Amino acid sequence: MNQGNLFRAARELFDQGNHRQALVICRAALSREPDDVSTQLLLARSLLALRHDDEAQLELALVLRDHPRVGEAYELLAELAIRRDELYAAEIFLAEALRLGSGAHAADLFEVARALRRRGGNVSGRKRTQVAAPASAAARSPATSAPAGATFTSAAPARSHSRPLGELLVAAGAITRAQLFEALVVAEGARERIGDVVVRLGFSARPRVEHVAASRGQPSAQPRA
Repeated sequence: MNQGNLFRAARELFDQGNHRQALVICRAALSREPDDVSTQLLLARSLLALRHDDEAQLELALVLRDHPRVGEAYELLAELAIRRDELYAAEIFLAEALRLGSGAHAADLFEVARALRRRGGNVSGRKRTQVAAPASAAARSPATSAPAGATFTSAAPARSHSRPLGELLVAAGAITRAQLFEALVVAEGARERIGDVVVRLGFSARPRVEHVAASRGQPSAQPRA
């Protein structure tokens, strides 16, 4: 069976709700063509459907490492972030998906994440908002990669109170927006604070991170964005 037929078989199984078998076929297809973005995205969807969230996040990070303009990967990361009540991260991912041309689904998710965060969702993880990943997303077909071009530049969403540390670091020139995105992905998986991840990844020195936090009235141990 060629690559196209493998993908179609996996997609059909996924649409039928047979996510585990779809996963098996996706992995078989990727053993032949590891850089097949459509199959990688379908694999990530299958992992999310099976609640293998850490594996899905890793797969999406691999997609974006080589194809940073795949809007659907950002959408899937946002769905995972909403599931984890990481609403600020969800907004960042969705802002990038929309910048890359994603449609109504991403726009709807963005409004959901923003409304939840304003209503009482938080970025600290101390309160948990029970949010399921939208069921409509599972039925959508995986997209292929968008054209190559500019890197992550979308503006972070506005907040009704103090700005998150990640935004402050970008505004101060301590990190780039691309580095903020990478730090958000790592922080979400490792359950670490964004400032700690920025330092651990070598994007900025701890004294500078603490200075930015202190100069804007933020606690130096900033909760994860």
